[in-house]
Amino acid sequence: MDDHRSQRRVVRPGAGEPRVRDLAEKDEWALISADVADPARGVPEETVWRAVRGVMFHYNKDVLTGQEFYFLSGWRAERVEECAREVDARMEPYGIGELLAVTRAEQVPAERGRGLIRLGLAAPYGFDQDVFEEISRALQDEDPNIRNVAIFACGFSPWQQYREILDRVHRDDPAPELRQSAGAALRAFGSGGNPS
Repeated sequence: MDDHRSQRRVVRPGAGEPRVRDLAEKDEWALISADVADPARGVPEETVWRAVRGVMFHYNKDVLTGQEFYFLSGWRAERVEECAREVDARMEPYGIGELLAVTRAEQVPAERGRGLIRLGLAAPYGFDQDVFEEISRALQDEDPNIRNVAIFACGFSPWQQYREILDRVHRDDPAPELRQSAGAALRAFGSGGNPS
């Protein structure tokens, strides 16, 4: 059924589940499944509706960060992308350019960390130089909390281009727990590229 998948769209704070449920109700989407999160197994909370014939709307809440996001899937790419544009107009998710601007400008570590998670989630499935450079820059930040978040963020789009810098963090970071996290990220990447 889902040969094509839209990019993930990151939901703004306060614009999440109530807006999605309202959208589903107004457009009479058919509820397909509602999975409860299981943090112990790394299973996110996910609700899936059939938005229109041949297109599914997937609403997720990341199990570790609590960040909400959505994507659409179906067998016809043009229909999926058309529906995604319609949903985007009503949901108003973050755009990549906006997230890049936030992470580049933000000085408050907690806000920058949230921006990096959002950027990682919204990153295209295929390699994006701007996103790669911003997350790579964060992997070299003087703040170990920012480096930790960056390790996590690059896992949402595990491009092989991250391997070299993650390997450097794994070998040389002054914080042992970050060296360990970078090693785990490298192992999770395996020998392939982005699994999506």
